[in-house]
Amino acid sequence: MHLPSTSRRRIDAVALALLLLVLCWVIDLRILGQPLLAEGRPLFDNPHLLRSLLLALAAGTLVWGFAVPDQAAGASGDWPRTPASATWPGPGRLLLAALMIDLLFVALFLISPQYYYKAGREDRPIEDASAMLLFASAALMALSAWRLHRAKRQHGAWLVRGAVALAVAFLLIGMEEISWGQRIFGIRSPEVFLEHNLQRETNLHNFVTDEAENAYYLGAFLLLTAWPFFVPRIPALARQPMFAFFTASEPLMVAAALSAAFSYDLWNVSFTQFAFFCTVFILLATAWRRRHSNRSLARWALLMAMICVATQAAHLAFGYRTVRLWDVSEYKEFLVPFFLAAYAVEILQRSGGGPESRAV
Repeated sequence: MHLPSTSRRRIDAVALALLLLVLCWVIDLRILGQPLLAEGRPLFDNPHLLRSLLLALAAGTLVWGFAVPDQAAGASGDWPRTPASATWPGPGRLLLAALMIDLLFVALFLISPQYYYKAGREDRPIEDASAMLLFASAALMALSAWRLHRAKRQHGAWLVRGAVALAVAFLLIGMEEISWGQRIFGIRSPEVFLEHNLQRETNLHNFVTDEAENAYYLGAFLLLTAWPFFVPRIPALARQPMFAFFTASEPLMVAAALSAAFSYDLWNVSFTQFAFFCTVFILLATAWRRRHSNRSLARWALLMAMICVATQAAHLAFGYRTVRLWDVSEYKEFLVPFFLAAYAVEILQRSGGGPESRAV
């Protein structure tokens, strides 16, 4: 069967990327002798550097394979229902807010590791805000589901189910974040949690902390960065209203990329590095593709790519100064809900409940 050149390139890119990922996992298990989700201080010996190079090559290959949009997804490569101006309160403001938050966090990280630690502790501003943003995201998704149900639009039942699923997911993550209100109401953990829970709290994710943490970050990367880049370039998915409706806009994708740069104790995990390198290459591809059609977004994408690299480099170079090994991850846990809340606002807007957007 004869395949178009675009399809052949994408198949080749996916195959090569998978091959390189498997090779990295072999290095993890056979040469380094570490589990796939090994956490700890970043290592930069020759095997780890080789693995990082292979992960960067895998990410670059995958993004390159999809960098040119498929004609089935439209001339611009963007799904028509998620234009560059579909972010409220305006893509320019969202991008600027994301940049300011990143610079503030990095400045605090570099200037005062002690205050960086204190602000990120449990029941302090960063963690409390993370939970509140997740609850806000859940509420916005629930409101979107209600509006979609009332609108009785085409394919509405599937859209309602999708919004409800996301609302429930955000709510559960938020409840896990506050240990289901344990510290708020002063409830003592049951014995099984005291014995087997890593932090002796009434939550489930600390029974399998590494797995839950990596799944959360990977899920956020897939929803906010990978999905809006790859889905519009896969005709079979791009034509599905369900996928189109829940695709984040390009400005949100560019802004959310910054959350990939807050890794220190998770840097040795292959998935973390692969997501980071994919994010940087996606930003560069967006800057190149938008250089004529939307120069403002192209400049933002290029700037965010540079900020991502600089932010991650700062964390790797000076992360040893943090009070706790996982301090940087606490700030990542704020950024992810922040961008999930922005995503929930977008979905609310598309459901007919949000304010009008403005151009970049």
